[in-house]
Amino acid sequence: MAGRRPLPTKLKRLKGTLRTSRENPNEPQPEVSLPDPPDHLDEIATDEYYRVADELLELGLLSEIDRTALAGYASSYSLWVQTTEAIKKDGITVERANGDIVPHPLLHVQYKAQQQMRLFLVEFGMSPASRSKVAARHQESEKVESPFARIGRRRP
Repeated sequence: MAGRRPLPTKLKRLKGTLRTSRENPNEPQPEVSLPDPPDHLDEIATDEYYRVADELLELGLLSEIDRTALAGYASSYSLWVQTTEAIKKDGITVERANGDIVPHPLLHVQYKAQQQMRLFLVEFGMSPASRSKVAARHQESEKVESPFARIGRRRP
């Protein structure tokens, strides 16, 4: 049986639970930066990518290597929004050609997208449960100015 998955040092520091005796001296420490979103993201996903990236960047929790995970979250978010809108438009049930009333087929897709979003949210420390454990903000010396702070949201 596996134990808890280890948290990155930066999250432990934010939570106030970092113990130097248990710190991994070989943990990779990628440079904090804002990775460009992949071109394959749709407009909804790209907007969410930038919204979340700004927050993660401000906390010092984002680097180039996190691009794929953040894009995965943004794609799941977009799928969730689109299926939610379709269900809202069509109703929670639909009528088949034979007259049977059945749950909307997109309910399953919506649920799966929501599950995927939750997994990514936990990985980045963005769920209510994982965020509730954060006891302190990062040190001023670690603060990275958001590229959006001066110019507002920018999209390529």
